[in-house]
Amino acid sequence: MYHFIKFHDVDASFYLVPTVPDYLSGFVEEVASKYGFLIYGGETFLENKFEYPGFRAMKDFSCQSSEDVLVLYGHSKGIFNRRPLQMSTFRLHMKLLLTSPVDEIFKDRRIQKACLFPSRYGWAWHNFFWVRSSYLEKKVVLESKNRHYFESLIGERRNFNGYKKCFGMAGYIPGLDAGSVKAFYGGKELNKDVSISKVLRAS
Repeated sequence: MYHFIKFHDVDASFYLVPTVPDYLSGFVEEVASKYGFLIYGGETFLENKFEYPGFRAMKDFSCQSSEDVLVLYGHSKGIFNRRPLQMSTFRLHMKLLLTSPVDEIFKDRRIQKACLFPSRYGWAWHNFFWVRSSYLEKKVVLESKNRHYFESLIGERRNFNGYKKCFGMAGYIPGLDAGSVKAFYGGKELNKDVSISKVLRAS
């Protein structure tokens, strides 16, 4: 599993935080070098800790940064599953997150996060997002055996208005029906939306 991190307007680099068996660590370094990725902190995790390595790296950067920086987070679970829908979901998120006008979106200081599909509580379905480093700095990042913990980590727990801190970017998805663009989404609602499913499969 790879975690992808980019620091907006800090440098042009993409950082990887890899989780691979020890015998593949050399291969990871070769791939990173070939495609111009940097391994954040030079560290490779050998045990599956879900999104913890990526979140720890973002937290580490946020605590060291003297400025409020926009941080992009994505992950490669879809790449390794290799299922067409998983691959399409990964491509759609990364393409839209990298091409949307994040500078304009975050001019509103009330916005702390941006993703394609916010939940009511303000975390990002599928766990791809932009987030302010000042917001991450205040979060406590712990290891957890519950993989859903890392989705809820950037949400406002038990706050029905948490989505107001998260800008929904679904309106930037080409071909998505206007009725499918919402301020927040429930899990069943997201999975059953015909227009969203159609766009994901076509990505």
